[in-house]
Amino acid sequence: MERALSVSQGMGAACLLIHCRDEAARAFYLHHVDAIQSPIDDLQLVVPMKAIADQLLK
Repeated sequence: MERALSVSQGMGAACLLIHCRDEAARAFYLHHVDAIQSPIDDLQLVVPMKAIADQLLK
């Protein structure tokens, strides 16, 4: 996540896309990360860079 945040600052990325391999992985990320489920695919999650930055600055 630190690397994704660092790269996003250089290229202007707004979010990190996570493709979960299964429902257990999706549940893990939804529990531990401030992720939003994609409306396109149940196994894709979107994490805004602001959420990553806020979490790393805690």
